[in-house]
Formats: sequence, structure tokens, C-alpha cells
Amino acid sequence: MALYSLRILAIFLLLSIVCACRRSPSQAEIDKRAEELPSEASARGLVVLKATYGVDETQHDVTDLVKSKVQNERLNFKAVSGELGGDPVVGKVKTFYIKYSSNGTVVEKSVLEGADISLP
Repeated sequence: MALYSLRILAIFLLLSIVCACRRSPSQAEIDKRAEELPSEASARGLVVLKATYGVDETQHDVTDLVKSKVQNERLNFKAVSGELGGDPVVGKVKTFYIKYSSNGTVVEKSVLEGADISLP
């Protein structure tokens, strides 16, 4: 009888742990949801959700830097290393990627370095 009770207890504990893990989203999941679902404030203008600059797998997160360039609900700059925190891979052509919300619509764009960025 005691062995049966220990097995039941072990199963109960295992199920409790599994259920607890599934109820709590990770911080990465919370951040991803925040990026995918723009707030009501973003429905009124331009909000940068994500921005990267680099080559292939060498991508630098420049989200905060690009956010700081937004003025009067507009973003205007040239996608070059000097504007985006330096050259992540010297001698290679870089790509600038941006995901933003403009008046509630989420848009994604990628351009080669040197392109003029003018949003929205």
C-alpha cells in the first residue's frame, strides 16, 4: 500500500511541475508578444518594433538606436554604418531590417546599406 501511495504522489508532483511550467510564459515569449501586438499608442503613429543591421547571421540589434531617430512620427536617415552604431562586418554589404507599426499596421522592410530610410 505504501509503494502505491508513493507512486501516486510522484505522479501528482510530476504533473504539478509540468502544469506550472506551461502556465508561465518565458520572458522571450512575453517580449515577442509585445512586439507582435502594438499598443493603442502605436495605432496613432510610427513605432519601431525591431531593427537589425548586419550580414547573414551577424546581425546587430539597433532597435533602440533607430527608435531614438524617430521625430514627429517620422523616421528619416541613411542606412549606413555611421548612422547604425558602426560596421558589424567590415568589407561586406550589410542589410538593414526594420519592423514597425504605422497607424496600427505592422510593416517589415529590408534594404541594402546606403539606402535612404523615410518612414512612414
